[in-house]
Amino acid sequence: TNYTLKYRIFDSDEPDRKSYGLITLRCRFESRDERQILLSEFQLKTYYNVSTVRQIDFKTTYYTVTNDRHHQTLSLERLTKYLKELQGYAEYLDEIADALLSLFMWRGHYPVTLRFFKKKFTMKIPLHSMIAFSWGVILARDFEKIFSFIFFLLAWVLLATSDYRRSNPNPWVHPRSYYELLGILVFNKSFDRIMIRPNENIEEITKHNELLLERDKRRNAAIEIMRVEKENNEKRLEQEGEEIDNQDISGFTKISGGFSQLALAPFKSVLLPVQMGLYRACVILRIATSIIIWNDSIAAFWLVTFALAAALLVAWVPWAFLFRWAFKIFVYVVLGPWMKLVDIFYFHRLENMTPEERKAKVAADYQKRYDIVMGESYIRKLLRESTLKMLDMNKYMFGKYLMRVPIFKEERFPSIPLSGGFAEPYDAKSTPPINITKRVNGQHLEGDMIPSQKNCNKEKLEDKEDVPSEADSAPQTSNENVKNEIVPLLEDEKEDTRYGSI
Repeated sequence: TNYTLKYRIFDSDEPDRKSYGLITLRCRFESRDERQILLSEFQLKTYYNVSTVRQIDFKTTYYTVTNDRHHQTLSLERLTKYLKELQGYAEYLDEIADALLSLFMWRGHYPVTLRFFKKKFTMKIPLHSMIAFSWGVILARDFEKIFSFIFFLLAWVLLATSDYRRSNPNPWVHPRSYYELLGILVFNKSFDRIMIRPNENIEEITKHNELLLERDKRRNAAIEIMRVEKENNEKRLEQEGEEIDNQDISGFTKISGGFSQLALAPFKSVLLPVQMGLYRACVILRIATSIIIWNDSIAAFWLVTFALAAALLVAWVPWAFLFRWAFKIFVYVVLGPWMKLVDIFYFHRLENMTPEERKAKVAADYQKRYDIVMGESYIRKLLRESTLKMLDMNKYMFGKYLMRVPIFKEERFPSIPLSGGFAEPYDAKSTPPINITKRVNGQHLEGDMIPSQKNCNKEKLEDKEDVPSEADSAPQTSNENVKNEIVPLLEDEKEDTRYGSI
């Protein structure tokens, strides 16, 4: 598919940020194995590392992939920003309330087209209300299906959010449908050809955005009324003398944004963990939101698939039978009079041990735990060493400014193309092939980079043998030539690293 995308350019990470211009991107997406894209979601690695040579490129790239400046530096501005972001998720409560109201009031939302005497009639049926009523009847008759309903509820919510997003008149907001991704998984081919015209549905998009703005205005007006009423109540209580303690506290909570990092330095040990915790909470919510609203459609597809499969399998499990027999086994094994034998032959023996036997047993138990911990520590040490080597090699080859590029969508503001762009299917038969003059590889490194010392004794033993080999006829390379080839790659021969001096 050929894409011509237009985006707005922003220079702020605030919700009310302003646009500073437009940028147009032209690209072509081509995949010969779309099923592999779906299966790539099961890879163990959750991020990649990218290096830059210049610091300005590092700052730009870091902000692009995370929508954040630098969360590891203590700042009152960042603390306030993370708190506001967490409070901003309360806006979704209005949409949840509307969805529940439509569910309980049996409001139609799913369009169905019927034919009657060569005429088409389109009506909206309350599909979600029908599903909720059906599950209510099933659970009322057989409550063992509750675990199946829990898994189905996850898939139901994700499919409902997908339909809600696809009902948006803006085609650039539509995620890939579940049925399209299921066809890719089964047939390794997408049957939906993406075709978006310039300014498609521009009138409907304008009306939809106006409705959203009107809803936001009503919500903000209600919040403002509540704030004014709260201030009036506080003033009235203050006049009555019932808010004396709160007056003293309020003087400390209203901290201005002019405090510098130096002013917060004495509280760094307390505030920095709080800031890091808020940042992690924001990142988790960003990832969860991207999956729920199908910005990350592949992760949402697999969640729906596994949830539906689990709901189908769990529905056939006789939970009442399993719980009843598990309780019986617990009663007959743990609560019976034969537990007296366990007390005599095990616990009494431990209590009657001599100090030397008790000390030997404690030492043996400690040695077992030590061996287990040392085995795990050795594995962690090897993994850490390999990671450090990869990071150092990445910095050496591509630049010293290293950043983490996440696989999941951790950015706060998703980039949505403007209506002026377009997309059209790529036809390889009618379009001349592209002349690729150069391929640029990425920064992903693989393999083990563990150097080993040269064994001179082994070479002496091989020199004594008179058996010719193919290696004898190969050109020999001296250590001096190898050193001369490596030297230009190093920026400084006396560079100190965590492994010593090069």
